[in-house]
Amino acid sequence: MDIIRQFKGEHIEIKRMLSEIQSSIEDKRIVNMTLAGDFRALKDFLLVHVDLENKLIYSKLKKSEFEELKKLGDMFSVEMIRIAKGLFSFFEKYKDIDISKLRKNMAFNKAFADLVNNVWKRIEIEENMLFPSYSRYYA
Repeated sequence: MDIIRQFKGEHIEIKRMLSEIQSSIEDKRIVNMTLAGDFRALKDFLLVHVDLENKLIYSKLKKSEFEELKKLGDMFSVEMIRIAKGLFSFFEKYKDIDISKLRKNMAFNKAFADLVNNVWKRIEIEENMLFPSYSRYYA
């Protein structure tokens, strides 16, 4: 299977998982529940996804003979580490709090909206910049 197609499929799954979490947060019928399981599933999926991207794309770009590809690989790798740390810190902070309390927590709602926005932007940049650059040289 083409790795770019695989990563795009995984991006769809990441967006779906985030949307599902958002729906749970918004569904006022859901009470006496935490998001620990949802956060754990998303975290596990992201860990595998990021590790694979690092092994198959970033590391290859960093070893390129072309300076612009090396810079691209470094930039995306460093940025992904920053985003992942933020995500995992967020998950850890909020995983055990009842969803009905999270719904009312303005800091959580802003942080979750920012998290979703950052992930969606990252996916868009990967698919519109990183993947085409990678494909141009390695496909």
